[in-house]
Amino acid sequence: MNPVIAVVGAGFSGSMAALHLLSALPRPWSVLLCEKGGSFGRGLAYGTQACDHLLNLRAANMSAYPDRPEHFSGR
Repeated sequence: MNPVIAVVGAGFSGSMAALHLLSALPRPWSVLLCEKGGSFGRGLAYGTQACDHLLNLRAANMSAYPDRPEHFSGR
């Protein structure tokens, strides 16, 4: 059986942790992302339906990857 790491909670932080683990772990390791809610990546902070909720910083200053500082804005 191949080794597996479980990440419990698939909000933004859990999803990013799973992505970073997948890129860092050697094969045949696997990552299992578990979420009791209806969708991945949203969590409490991004799960609101209110259209007046805005980011409090420029998208150009955001990235989930330290070596790819423009990853979020897509430049």
